[in-house]
Amino acid sequence: MNAMIYHRCDPSDFDAWERQGAVGWGYESLRKYFLKAEKYIPRQPHSADPKNHGTNGMVAHSHVPIAPICETILQATENLGIPVTDDFNTCEGTIGAGPFAAAVDEKHERSSTATAYLTSDVLRRPNLTVAVTVMTERILFAQTPEGAPRAVGIQVSSRRSGPRFAVGASKEVIVCAGAIGSPQLLQLSGIGDSEHLSKLNIPLVREVPAVGRNLLDHVSAGALIFRARAGRTWDYLVQNPFRAAGALLKWLMFGTGPMASLATQVGIFVRTDDERLPFGAPLSVVDRSSGPRAPDLEMVMVPFAVINHGLGYPPWGTYGITTGSIVLKPASSGTVLIMSADPYEHPVIDANYLADENDVKMLVKAVRFLLALARTPPLSDALEFRESTKKGDMFWPGDADPDKVRMRRSRAITKSLNGPLPTIHPQLTDEDIKEFIRDYGQSSWHPTSSVRMGADPKTSAVDPQLRVHRVKALRVIDSSVFPDQVSGHPCAVVVAMAEKAADMIRQDHA
Repeated sequence: MNAMIYHRCDPSDFDAWERQGAVGWGYESLRKYFLKAEKYIPRQPHSADPKNHGTNGMVAHSHVPIAPICETILQATENLGIPVTDDFNTCEGTIGAGPFAAAVDEKHERSSTATAYLTSDVLRRPNLTVAVTVMTERILFAQTPEGAPRAVGIQVSSRRSGPRFAVGASKEVIVCAGAIGSPQLLQLSGIGDSEHLSKLNIPLVREVPAVGRNLLDHVSAGALIFRARAGRTWDYLVQNPFRAAGALLKWLMFGTGPMASLATQVGIFVRTDDERLPFGAPLSVVDRSSGPRAPDLEMVMVPFAVINHGLGYPPWGTYGITTGSIVLKPASSGTVLIMSADPYEHPVIDANYLADENDVKMLVKAVRFLLALARTPPLSDALEFRESTKKGDMFWPGDADPDKVRMRRSRAITKSLNGPLPTIHPQLTDEDIKEFIRDYGQSSWHPTSSVRMGADPKTSAVDPQLRVHRVKALRVIDSSVFPDQVSGHPCAVVVAMAEKAADMIRQDHA
């Protein structure tokens, strides 16, 4: 399940992969698989050029309507000098602001890998069995005449105390369990760091120390909410059940209205070294972007107030927009390590967020940018700012305005000579922003690179053919093999990777 955002990320991401040892995974090589996989459905008023898109692929996507306040946000970004685009998925890259493409089909329904590839015809194939509520406990190995391990099947069960079953593989085993499940399964099977596995009494099949290491995730500063004027947002969808029911009925009958849109509607991709943008006081950060034209920060926009990850509701009569900021190329990396030989025990996931101060500084700049954007016309005309907001309030620090606060404080000091000091908004400092980030920061749910691809078995786990180093007949195909994090949303990249991998497998077994 994902947020239905279809995004190819920045072309330079994949050229950077190739420079890191993932030979054959540069943008020009991967681009044809993006085109092969996608089925772009043009819809007005968006003007995406059809020549940049595939139209006969399995995964449908299109541009969908956005809320009026999101149009206002785009006007404000343009007033800040940020180019506005109708299409992030081109060879030109993603710098700029614009509406996200949505993974929806002709019926205005979600288009996922399940709906696109596991069609009724595919599910009826006699050589395909889809097993649900089944746990893959470990990969089974035999030895080749040369003494190398070869994957020959898997062991599965449906409950911890239930019977075990072996499923054989005549050609190869392909692991697609994601950035968490894939390193877990490999370690349970004896592939990983020998010292770690020996502590758990798991027999070593092959020493591959990079398994479970280098976990990368997009860290966010958390939901920064700005108070909006009445009638400008889509908060009524969560505050008024009758209007929400009407919106649902409109989507069911006609495929239109708010329910036909995305929750996260607009993206803004920028570089923190762009001196034209309002990042506040100078704050030095290390450039970790994929290239000189690639973004290192992303901001996302939601046309209603999101409280507690969507589990809470704003007070009745309160309206807002929710913004998020994402470090696209984090310096902090973590681990996914099993703590026992029991496949039913969850691995320990240590994302190690904000361990590197560079990531913290990037998010400080992002928050300052969002504060400035909120005060840029015409967005500022749709919002409402109050000086009485305190830390801990849902609109903190959205109500803070660093530049204006300084001026008010100076006037207050002058006025205090003739009377009591008036109530003023506390000055917002970088330390306040860092406190907000550490209190409300969160994952963007884009984990990658825990079984990373590369040429060196000491620093990577699979080769550019996605085969586990020095193990026969075993591949990993999912976001865990990304050599590095991508500058955007990874779902479309995983699909293109799978299409390319399918060609590799066909060629190997031709």
